Amino acid sequence: MSGDDLDIKLRDARPRTVPEALPPEQDPACAVRVAGYPDPDFLRVYLREEILRAVEGMTASYPEREVGGVLLGRFAIHHDRPYVKVEQIIPGLKAEGSATQLTFTHETWRQIASVKDRDFPELQIVGWFHSHPDLGIFLSRDDLYIHRNFFANERQIALVVDPINRERGLFVWHQGEVKRDGGLRVYADSADFAALEQYVNLLHAPKVVRTGSPRSMETAAPAPASRQPVVVKLEFHDASICAYAFMPRSWRAFFGVTDLRTAPRISLKSLLIFILIVIILGMGAQVRTLRREAAAAPPAQSQTAPRQGWWQRLTGIFTHRQGEKKKEKPAMRAPDEESDK
Repeated sequence: MSGDDLDIKLRDARPRTVPEALPPEQDPACAVRVAGYPDPDFLRVYLREEILRAVEGMTASYPEREVGGVLLGRFAIHHDRPYVKVEQIIPGLKAEGSATQLTFTHETWRQIASVKDRDFPELQIVGWFHSHPDLGIFLSRDDLYIHRNFFANERQIALVVDPINRERGLFVWHQGEVKRDGGLRVYADSADFAALEQYVNLLHAPKVVRTGSPRSMETAAPAPASRQPVVVKLEFHDASICAYAFMPRSWRAFFGVTDLRTAPRISLKSLLIFILIVIILGMGAQVRTLRREAAAAPPAQSQTAPRQGWWQRLTGIFTHRQGEKKKEKPAMRAPDEESDK
């Protein structure tokens, strides 16, 4: 996003008084699900599910260029901890965008201010959003310039969406710097908990490996935000074994495994390492057992006797056996000796 065409003064950037209110996670009328791992030390931000869907739908409709707008909501505080609720958006319909740049012109800001005063007078501007088609989640130098100059309130946020890679990220103020949070808090009405849970699970879904050239992906028609992603190809980097056949039925029911697609997979490398560890542990136990038996048995030789090699021990056993045979054989006397007697 470019800041060359910006000379805007935003209203409601800093609220005069911040009301005390229950956050959505403690409000019985709301349901909250978390995607990722939000930093507990950062500002708590709650994004309404339908608003996040609207942002993703808008950005997916323009995969060839950047689009954006502002986020509307409320600043509040609970137990001396501030938080932000995002409840509406105003798209920047007059913004000028390209594949790597978005410019909010004076006409864009006038359109945003007009819509806010007409439709959402009770809400405040709590941040802004824009897309990075196939660029990833980050704030460029121009993005940071806009955020630091026009969204300088410590409670104002930035939301970045990559519609091609189906990624999204939240940026907040923390100790005077703009930091990316590790996750998202998404909320909805309690009656819509099932839909909320399904949507947040989609945010955790693995990336889809796409086939075809990048140009064909850019010109492809974007999928609606409400549809689930279609898996084109799955890649397993290591050889693995499906554990479905080895799981008892009770285990399948407990872990929710219904078929081969939902069954866990065991890497052959991990399986071989596990087998080697079991063999090594078994050999160690056997060696310890033999040592205990040897220590309990009476010593066969004196401790002062010199240590013998395998050849000496073998020849000694053979000599000992020959000596025993000679003792058992009776002595034969000569006939002359008997006649003399």
